[in-house]
Amino acid sequence: MKGLFAIAVFALLLVLPACAHTEEAPFETALIAGQNTEAGLVSVWNNGESLFVKYEAFGGWSISETHLSVALSLWEIPQNKNGNPKIGLFQYQTAHEPGTKQFTYQISLAESGYQPGMQLIIAAHSVLFDEGQAIGETGWASGEQFSGNSWAMHFNYILQKPFKEPSLPPMPIEAVFYDSTTSYFDTILRNIPAGYDVSNGQYVGWCVDVEHFINPGAIYEVSLLSSYSSSLPEYAQNENWDLVSYLLNNKHPDASRDDIQDAIWHLVGEEAYPSDPEAAAMADDAIANGEGFVPVSGQLMAAIVDAGPEIQLTIVEVDP
Repeated sequence: MKGLFAIAVFALLLVLPACAHTEEAPFETALIAGQNTEAGLVSVWNNGESLFVKYEAFGGWSISETHLSVALSLWEIPQNKNGNPKIGLFQYQTAHEPGTKQFTYQISLAESGYQPGMQLIIAAHSVLFDEGQAIGETGWASGEQFSGNSWAMHFNYILQKPFKEPSLPPMPIEAVFYDSTTSYFDTILRNIPAGYDVSNGQYVGWCVDVEHFINPGAIYEVSLLSSYSSSLPEYAQNENWDLVSYLLNNKHPDASRDDIQDAIWHLVGEEAYPSDPEAAAMADDAIANGEGFVPVSGQLMAAIVDAGPEIQLTIVEVDP
């Protein structure tokens, strides 16, 4: 049981808003059957309208019943005087058909009064059926135990601010690139009309293309593109743009400009594994933890500076 609680504590640490949880990259915690058997998974995510809590049974397990309570404080979850949860009073309850393997609750944020940044207390109970043993077991989403004498558990979830594609100018703008001691380029963006999420001025720039070149000080007509766009030109497409944005938000404090650039080049496939320890550590971190990363307000996104297929492709750091 100690191992399960270690998993739970680690999972709770992951709930901090490092990225926006989505259906593709949700917050996850184990679904425990009979106190010590991992029988599935409970996943949580939200968009701008709804909170989603998904129960999923693995292997020979199925779900017979689910009971879910979501609250802003622990005392709001129905409990008896001894501190054990009263699942019969949970807000959301469903009896499932035999053999059910997964079920998702969708909860309106507007009707609940929940807003991004709020920390929710979630108690996810289930009745699980072991098809091999033909027996039923109580199931709880792994987390912290209630104060009573049962093994019932609850966990925390911070409502995420959903990712919003930044408003970038649809027309070509101008860019001038200068060598920098703190990044690969100091990128000056010009001729940006008012009303967009970027403006005229200097941005931190990085190279993502070692096959082409840029002349420092020259004026280029460029398009500014979201690295999360589904309609990038072929030469700008890369499956690891999410890892690059993750790295931009998780630079090591002692990393040099060259360390960061080498790590970016490795992530986008332009260079082999970095030889410098700082660059290697940042690349490893992004590969291990950056899959599906989506920045939230206050975090950085890689915006692509596209001057055409024959000019060096670069990125700038923007806050969407």
